[in-house]
Amino acid sequence: MAHDRELERANSAPASKTEAPERSPKPKKRCRQQGPRESKSAEAKPKRRCQAPPGDQSTGSPPPEEIPKLAQELLGPRHRSIPSRLKKLVVEVLRELLTFLETTGVHAASEFGEDEEEPDASAPDNDPEDVLPLCDDECPDLLCEDGLEKETKLQPDCKGPGRSGVRGVTLYRVGAYARYRASVGLKGIIALTQYCSSLDTIIDFHMSLVQMRHRFMKECEAGKPFGQALDLATEQLHREREGADAPKMRLSFLCPRVTGGRKSSLDEMKLVGQAYQEALAMGREEKLTRCSMCVQERAERKQERREAKHAAKHAAKVQALRTALQTELGRRAQQACGVKTLPQGIVLASLPGVRQPNTCLCAQLQLQDGSLCQGPLRASLVLAKRDVQELSAIREAKGDDAVLEEASRRDADVMTSFFMIGRLA
Repeated sequence: MAHDRELERANSAPASKTEAPERSPKPKKRCRQQGPRESKSAEAKPKRRCQAPPGDQSTGSPPPEEIPKLAQELLGPRHRSIPSRLKKLVVEVLRELLTFLETTGVHAASEFGEDEEEPDASAPDNDPEDVLPLCDDECPDLLCEDGLEKETKLQPDCKGPGRSGVRGVTLYRVGAYARYRASVGLKGIIALTQYCSSLDTIIDFHMSLVQMRHRFMKECEAGKPFGQALDLATEQLHREREGADAPKMRLSFLCPRVTGGRKSSLDEMKLVGQAYQEALAMGREEKLTRCSMCVQERAERKQERREAKHAAKHAAKVQALRTALQTELGRRAQQACGVKTLPQGIVLASLPGVRQPNTCLCAQLQLQDGSLCQGPLRASLVLAKRDVQELSAIREAKGDDAVLEEASRRDADVMTSFFMIGRLA
């Protein structure tokens, strides 16, 4: 029994003393490594303060070369929230934008390419130049060709003396007798027939005159001279009437603009009509020239008015943007130092890389080469005034190089103090 108990005790014991029972692995604890962070913070050195990096998204400021594009955006027709947009910009960008507008003035748009404004579709077009007058006062001699023939056309609807009620037929009364005469217009001249007491015969005469006019116009369109076209038309008229055994027609011609009321024969009218057509063509060219000049002058006046209106509107936009910039800079100056107008030599500045709108003050001096030298950032107006006085004295005594060196040294001290204590001196 004792032997059996020892055997059981030997089987239940571990195989060797060095072997440990199996245990589940414990997760390793994450510990904070202080060494690398402390070494990085110890190695960090204060950097020389400079302007905000190009396109700094934390401050919402574009790079300096995009100032014209920013001005174009603020002056554009679709921009409506200028004050809220200016609040997102740093003071350096506001100052550069204000300087850009003051140097370029109302011609700022032409320097960086202004977008064309979309015309307002809802606005009615009330430009008087776009409406052609019923009677052109500027071109009183401008008459269309139809107007020249309207004087010779008879109006059958008119119930007056000499009206027969038939188009192209004139009634003449001598006592109790009535006589008729047919007429037709041919490019400023009138072709007349003899008097006849039969209305049916006069209507037949008028139909023949209409056919003669059709042949005359056809020959003129073919390029033949006025006299030759009139000869061919009259010859065809007499030939057709002779072939049809119709009553013979005696033609006479009248040119109211040249001969007045005196009637002329065919040979005389060929000469008169040719000269009249040449004079009419020259007059027509002069009228068209005067009309084109009137249209051009009207377009120039309209363009001048449009440009003047656009320039006035753009000048108002530039002035409004300049006022908004000055108001925003005054607000930030009031917030920074309690005054809206900063003393000469002191400007607003901002800390680069800070997301909050932290507005500071700094001294700014102009060197002999025209460049600007900025002093360290200050939180109080008194320290900024002292920097202006001291840096000005150094510039007068030792020159620009000494001013730059002193400004760099002071800026490094201020940045070191800012990184150490977390606020400006």
